[in-house]
Amino acid sequence: MDSKTTAYHKQIRRSLGELYEHMENGLLGWMTPEQFVETENFTPEQEDSIFAVMAIEEEWVLDPELRREISLVQFDD
Repeated sequence: MDSKTTAYHKQIRRSLGELYEHMENGLLGWMTPEQFVETENFTPEQEDSIFAVMAIEEEWVLDPELRREISLVQFDD
């Protein structure tokens, strides 16, 4: 890789890390990692934050199967 490509990759990693930090601690900060929440009990703000995270992940992770595996939002079927 040339230096330009290396710098570009470094920027993408940094941006993605900051984005996931924002999603985990900002948008989903109200939820603990092991917390099970009934979807019918979400407040409108919680629904908005979940949909925002799902939309961001959809932009960054194009493969739907991979996105389901690594998503910050997991649903029990």
